[in-house]
Amino acid sequence: MKPIYSLLTLLGMASLGFGQVGIATSNPQSTLDVTGNGTSTAAKDGMMAPRITRQQLAAKVAGTYAAAQSGSMVYVTDATTPTGTIPSVAQTVEIAAAGYYFFNGTLWKNVNDNIVNLYNSNGTLTGPRTVTQAANTLAFTGTAVNAFSVDGTTLSVDAANDRIGIGNNAPVVKLDIVGTTFGMKSATGSGSWDNIWFNVTPSIPSINASGAESGLQFNVGANSTGTYGDGQTLTTVATMLSNGNMGVGSTSPTRKLHVEGSGLFNAAVTTSVTKNAIDINIGQDGFGYGNRTDNFGINVRSASTVGTGAVARINFGDVNTTTAGLGKYLSFSVGNGLNELMYMTDNNSGRVGIGTITPTEKLHVIGNILASGTITPSDIRIKKDIVDNSYGLKEILGLRTISYRYKDESLSKDKKVGFVAQEIKAAMPELVTTANDEMKTLGVNYAEMTVVLTKAVQQQQEMLQKQGEMLKRQQEQINSLKTEIKKLKTKL
Repeated sequence: MKPIYSLLTLLGMASLGFGQVGIATSNPQSTLDVTGNGTSTAAKDGMMAPRITRQQLAAKVAGTYAAAQSGSMVYVTDATTPTGTIPSVAQTVEIAAAGYYFFNGTLWKNVNDNIVNLYNSNGTLTGPRTVTQAANTLAFTGTAVNAFSVDGTTLSVDAANDRIGIGNNAPVVKLDIVGTTFGMKSATGSGSWDNIWFNVTPSIPSINASGAESGLQFNVGANSTGTYGDGQTLTTVATMLSNGNMGVGSTSPTRKLHVEGSGLFNAAVTTSVTKNAIDINIGQDGFGYGNRTDNFGINVRSASTVGTGAVARINFGDVNTTTAGLGKYLSFSVGNGLNELMYMTDNNSGRVGIGTITPTEKLHVIGNILASGTITPSDIRIKKDIVDNSYGLKEILGLRTISYRYKDESLSKDKKVGFVAQEIKAAMPELVTTANDEMKTLGVNYAEMTVVLTKAVQQQQEMLQKQGEMLKRQQEQINSLKTEIKKLKTKL
């Protein structure tokens, strides 16, 4: 008992003399100053608070711990929920695990409760901070829709559905961006003009690219190796230039649509009233109107070193300067000189010219026609006002046959035989037509001339029959006279 008595005497003297107590030190620097035994490797240094269970604290007589005991500290060794007679249980409600607890005048509190950190409190940075990870990873796990966010909707991570939202905190796809403009650029400052961006303007969204001097390309790879072009064999399937030219299979298109290879326009799948596989506009306000001078068309040409140049062309437009009235045309040109060989127009309910661009009839041909046969509808069921033809041998005998050459050698350079239309018109006007050209050129319907020739042959045959019958009667008379003469001779 003497050691204990001596220690208590020393403690009492220290408390009375200075109000400070030192353990293992003669010069305490605070109310209680304990110096550890650092020279001993076996000494157990430290201070131990009273060790007690939550059950024991709850069993204390009510009022044992009150305001006067504020600051008391214990070490709870067991946090099991108290049972039985526990008048002070209300003071232990926050004891959830073993550890140091202090009494705040009302409750036993964990000594870490007032420590502010990222896990239990919000806070404000007082300056820039840097997390140096080195080779260490920094991972966030969560299950909420908006599990991680920056400034509300600036950036949101949906951990529940593995989605990222930019401009919204409830993304509905893997990357859901809400805004009117977003894009990528190759650099900041110098080079920032090389970029691609998307404008999601209501009713007129757009894809935009700048710094694309060589165009905006669309590349496609079919092999199943590599990622984002690494190990991929890509083919440039389309290129768009800043001048508005679009190339399919070409990286340097020279036209609004430049296709290297064949194309297919499947108009069968459309449900429009007019199933236009290709729709070509030749007139628009502010851009004039496609008349004969403009001569719009589809050009077929050769780019080879042999036979370079035009091969054929389909031309279309209007001989007028507006869409009003007739004059629409479609023509076909063939050859390096693009000779316009066939011409169709809607004048007079439609005409076709072969060798002429001014057809005056339904089919107007400059040059010879070779055909294995021709057929003209002649069924009596489609005819009316039928009367016998009155033209015949008389009119044929009155015609003059001539040989001639055309003054306009574009019609023909050959020597011809035929009739004079004016002379036929005087005798048989139905066989002559007047062209709808400037000089009102007359033409002869040689096909229907065969009807008149047939009538003439029929009339001539009737005359020959009558002459034959008359000759027969005359021969009979001659034979009768010969018989009479013979009889007279015998009588003499």
